[in-house]
Amino acid sequence: MSYSAQVTRGFLKRIFQAQLVFITLIAIFYSFTADIHAGIAAIFGGVIALVNTLLLRWNFERAEHFAGNDAGQNMKLLYRTAAQRLFSTIGLFVIALGVLKLQPLPLLVGFIAGVTALLVARYGFKK
Repeated sequence: MSYSAQVTRGFLKRIFQAQLVFITLIAIFYSFTADIHAGIAAIFGGVIALVNTLLLRWNFERAEHFAGNDAGQNMKLLYRTAAQRLFSTIGLFVIALGVLKLQPLPLLVGFIAGVTALLVARYGFKK
């Protein structure tokens, strides 16, 4: 395993941990200040961000295993990963708002907290 792959794995792990912390704090906040339904909506919003991170990790593993140093294969996988993340985010928001009828504001705040964890993991936890 290359050094860059080890660094990327560590970075994705830090992102996931930061997302879990942020989502938990937001869910607790909404559960105590509003109601349990708002907490559930915030958790679902955070799960959408977690799914994006897990898709990123899964496709990173696939690129390392299958594509290797082939630039063409890596570009195909890059575009596929972007499309998967976009459509999974849209689909999960449709499920949350349309099917489950979750509260929009806590849902968005949970998602934003999960995405904000990306920045915190990048700039806040430097070694």
